Parts: sequence; structure tokens; C-alpha cells
Amino acid sequence: MAANGSVLYRLIVETAMREDVALRSLGEGIFLMPELAFAYLVGREVATRAIEVFGDSKVRWHRELKIGPSGPCDLVFEGDEGDKGLAVEFKMRGTVDSYINDLNKLSEVDGQRYDRFFCALVDVWPDKRDDDPRLAIAKRVYPRGYAVATVWERAEFFSTLQRRYQSQLCCFVGLWRIEV
Repeated sequence: MAANGSVLYRLIVETAMREDVALRSLGEGIFLMPELAFAYLVGREVATRAIEVFGDSKVRWHRELKIGPSGPCDLVFEGDEGDKGLAVEFKMRGTVDSYINDLNKLSEVDGQRYDRFFCALVDVWPDKRDDDPRLAIAKRVYPRGYAVATVWERAEFFSTLQRRYQSQLCCFVGLWRIEV
């Protein structure tokens, strides 16, 4: 029951864009949404479309489940005994240090039992997208003993609203897989 990272990424992007459209009708954007609310929406979408993600519809969905020595994981899917599960940590906006903390927490989850992903919705200025240190997170964490791979065919981002800023802001949707 290994998770298909490309399908997972597509479902995350679709969920983020759909919620952004809904919030825009209220004069807001995706970054108004709390992190765990987004994790819930993604979880519901993945559970609904489990065959696309896992090739099997017999998965159990958990929110905030402790599966490693650190705190609870935002979203967990488990299959039958012996099947590999899925563990996802989410971050809305956040700092490089908060990304590294979540990546470290995921690295402590048993990689033999779970596919481990880190998803971040990153608030970036359109002209600074290539310079944002949060998007180069893989370069920062390799020395810590595990590898992180970016999961996407092409990076997805969309313009959004944020009442705290006067100029245009984008939401970059990132998904990284813990590999070691």
C-alpha cells in the first residue's frame, strides 16, 4: 500500500486551490485557514480517493496520531497489517526552523512502516519565489542524516489574498518525501 507521491501532490494542490477559491468569496485567501483544518481537508480528500493514492480503498485515516517518539503526526493513513502506511506533516507559512522541526519529527517515524511526507503551503512574493530559503529546505537537512526529495513534476503556485499585505502574494505548494 505504498503511497503514490505524485497523486498525493496533485490532491493537495487541488484541495488548496479549491479552498482558496472558497475563501476568496469571503475576501480572504488560503492562509486564513489553520494548518490542521487544511490537514483535515487533505485527509478527507485522500480517504475519498484512496484507490488513486494507495491502489487500495481499505485504509484507516487518523488525525494527529502519535506514531514516532516525537509529538503526534498531523495526518496518518494505515492499511492492513504489514501494509506500509502514510504519515504527513503540514505547515502553513512558517519559518525554515519550523520546517526543519517537522522534518526531524518525520525522520523519527519508522520509514519501513510509513511513507513520510512534509507538505508546506509557502507564502511567497511572486518575484522572490526562487530565493525563498524554505523552498530549498532539502539542502539544509541532508547533513542531519536523512534525505529529502521534492515531489512534483512541476511546482504549483497560485496567487492568493492576505489581508496583512498590500501587494500580491502567492501560495507555493511544496511536498517533500523523507527518504532515509
